[in-house]
Amino acid sequence: MAGLQDQFEIQITLLQVLLGCTFGNVVGMYLAQNYGIPHLPKKTCRNEKNLDVKKKPPIS
Repeated sequence: MAGLQDQFEIQITLLQVLLGCTFGNVVGMYLAQNYGIPHLPKKTCRNEKNLDVKKKPPIS
């Protein structure tokens, strides 16, 4: 009987983890769409270009 109870507890824990991750992803997608969170890869690419421009010495 103890073995079944342990399996049940493990299944409940896995279900909680799965639901938590799913809920977190849904909330994250909702916030990203509705609150204008920038697309990070595009933003980092622009930042890298700005850094490259600052690193180059002026052309004389």
